[in-house]
Amino acid sequence: MRHISMRTAAAATIIVIVGNNVMLDHVPEWVGLLYIIGSIVTFLFYQADKRAAEKLEWRAPERRLHLADLTFGIVGGLLAQHVLRHKTYKPGFVTITALITALHVLTLGLIMFGVYAPGTVGEFFRRTFTG
Repeated sequence: MRHISMRTAAAATIIVIVGNNVMLDHVPEWVGLLYIIGSIVTFLFYQADKRAAEKLEWRAPERRLHLADLTFGIVGGLLAQHVLRHKTYKPGFVTITALITALHVLTLGLIMFGVYAPGTVGEFFRRTFTG
């Protein structure tokens, strides 16, 4: 029996939550498209960094990979880590990736359950401080 990795499970969870938010019209379709494009680009970033590591060439800074994960590429980053076995043993990198994953799941989950609607924080401050 094969076990699903935590990275694959987290990526699948994010895909499901994004899909639900799009289907429920909680976020526009372009948000789902951003996750698709961001994930493909991020996977390719990880792949290029893995190849550079194998050839002992110049590597991308870790913060660039984290920024790609943060900006809609988390699914691709998680899948790249699993498939390519890249950046899976550095405790600091793994911890930051887990925090970024949690941020995506939390934000998307709050949107899905109607606790948070994009734009409401800005509306709250506008109403509070402008009268």
